[in-house]
Amino acid sequence: MVDARICENGIPLTHVRKFDVEDGVVCIPPNDVPRRAKDHRHFTILGAGKTAMDTAVWLLGHGVDAGQIRWVMPRDPWVINRAFSQPSGAFYKHVMKGTAQQMAAARDAKTIDELALGMEAAGLWMRFDPDVMPQIMHGPTLSQAEFELLRGIKDIVRLGHVTAIEPGKMTLKGGVLDAPDSLYVDCTARALGHTDTWPIFTEERIGLQMIRLFQPMFSAALLAKIESLPLDNKAKNALAAPVPMTDDVRSWLRSQIATSMNQFAWGQVPELKDWINQSLRWYGFGRPSREVDRNDPQVKALYDQVRAVAMPAFANMQKLVASG
Repeated sequence: MVDARICENGIPLTHVRKFDVEDGVVCIPPNDVPRRAKDHRHFTILGAGKTAMDTAVWLLGHGVDAGQIRWVMPRDPWVINRAFSQPSGAFYKHVMKGTAQQMAAARDAKTIDELALGMEAAGLWMRFDPDVMPQIMHGPTLSQAEFELLRGIKDIVRLGHVTAIEPGKMTLKGGVLDAPDSLYVDCTARALGHTDTWPIFTEERIGLQMIRLFQPMFSAALLAKIESLPLDNKAKNALAAPVPMTDDVRSWLRSQIATSMNQFAWGQVPELKDWINQSLRWYGFGRPSREVDRNDPQVKALYDQVRAVAMPAFANMQKLVASG
């Protein structure tokens, strides 16, 4: 039996809201925004995840002024800069430079906060308000242009999660606000909410989970390949440590370590290594290194730079996770 329950998605269109909406309030999933936006002059976006960001970008790109948007952001998020996550050889040098900078930040950080600030200083992570330290890291990825567009929204509510909306009033865990007539967009569903894990291969089932951070599709495909190998479950599990979804920077770091250990294990099995190298549709981040000339001095220098910092970074990452 293949059991995918732990990776079940929360979807805005169908999830059960954790707040009350009284009659007279229009609260919709983001799916309905293109149809309903034209009938409203003010918009309230609920949630701080990627769906909320995409909704705001859509509104701003379709003629809505930033001053017409209120954004309920229970916890500020760290945002990944898409410039360093381009799965193409055309961006190899930029991506590898970012990888080296990420490892350098991990190597040099003495605390979890120092790691996050080091990522920000390198341009790898971004935050909407320089005076607010983000509390969550769920892996949202934005281009610099999208990010700057969103920073134009100034009416950001930081009073925790909304608990009730009624005409003229919005109640949150941290207080009550007067609310203008607004189209409320519910972006509070969490796509991958699990932070616990199961053993993947047992006698009773295969428990689908991520085995590479933020890559559920690649993980599922690779698990199918691992399942086909002539190995017992203990050996298969050694190639497939579950990687839980992240919540904050510490859990992001923990899942990065698990991902790194899995990737090292895959590299020791020629059949898996070959499969990954040939599965660029699933594993887009393997494309850049395969689409460049390894004899190019600049390419080689970047590759050597990453190799030199990788082990010290990994060792310090483990210390950071273990720290109080």
